[in-house]
Amino acid sequence: MENSKMTTEEVIRFIDVLETENEDELTKIIEEIQEVEQKLREVDYTLTELDKKQDSNMNFFSPVGVYEEGEEKREILQAAEKLKETLPKLNNKLEQYKYRKEQLQVLRTSFLKVKEESVKAEEEVVSVEKQQGLHILESHECERNRIAMDLHDSSVQILTGLVHKTELCMRLMDIDAIRVKLELQTMMETIKSVISGMREIIYNLRPMSLDNLGLGVTIESYCHQLKKNHDMEAVFHNMAGEPELPSIYKVTLYRILQETCQNILKHAKATKTDVSLSYENQNIKLIIRDNGIGFDTQKVTVPTNGSYGFGLSMIKERAILLGGTIQIDSVIGEGTTVSVEIPLLQEKEEMCGND
Repeated sequence: MENSKMTTEEVIRFIDVLETENEDELTKIIEEIQEVEQKLREVDYTLTELDKKQDSNMNFFSPVGVYEEGEEKREILQAAEKLKETLPKLNNKLEQYKYRKEQLQVLRTSFLKVKEESVKAEEEVVSVEKQQGLHILESHECERNRIAMDLHDSSVQILTGLVHKTELCMRLMDIDAIRVKLELQTMMETIKSVISGMREIIYNLRPMSLDNLGLGVTIESYCHQLKKNHDMEAVFHNMAGEPELPSIYKVTLYRILQETCQNILKHAKATKTDVSLSYENQNIKLIIRDNGIGFDTQKVTVPTNGSYGFGLSMIKERAILLGGTIQIDSVIGEGTTVSVEIPLLQEKEEMCGND
């Protein structure tokens, strides 16, 4: 019996179907009424024309013509009467469907209110873990938006320019072969830069080295990229004997490193970052230190989009979702240390099951 009951969502969807069907019927009835009214207007016009013609025949003493026109007029009047008889029925039907539409809207509003109250009740009992999950989803959307903007502002714009250059080369092909050759050489270099940019975006999305070479090698490569692309020294210390880690562990730790280093680049004004990865007592430990300006950890507590606090919140939530702990120590003028420790065996079976 319990399974036969409809949920609020199912009722609302059912009402939506009924509203759609009702709207279709309303449209049909309105079209029928408009068609009948148009036919009646045509009848009035025809009768007017017949009256004029009949007056003309009377003037010319044509009784046969007058008789035939009279018969035609009677037939038209009979057809008009039948049309007029359908109008009240159609209007009555129209009112019924309008009333039904109003009732469905009232019913839908009441169920939406029930749904809203139910959602509010559920929100009041949402656990801390679910709230953290929402922040993770927000970070994913921010990352997707960032990727979309990167693609639009770089690769898409460059490829659009290449299309225009290709069109130019086609026009110049028989006129200036040397110019075409130079343009093609330029386009080749541009295409190489687009490929390089796309590879970087793909690598940032999911470094293939995580699965192929392991977490340590991937972090080391990331530190080299920091040195290469930013005016900051990045040193990596890796303890030998990296255990076999589930994919979700490697990705999460790598994302924590990325998020932390992005915060350092944006806010810390650091010239050096030390990253260490170690494995001890069935735990994996990631420590990231910088020599930046530091901050007051007591003041940066509320996560807000685009702020330093939001980044710290995401780092904490990623660690907590793996059953780990995170400690952030910062001294103004001396720098910041982020320490993440995650148990390897305690959560392994659960995480694999959730994957």
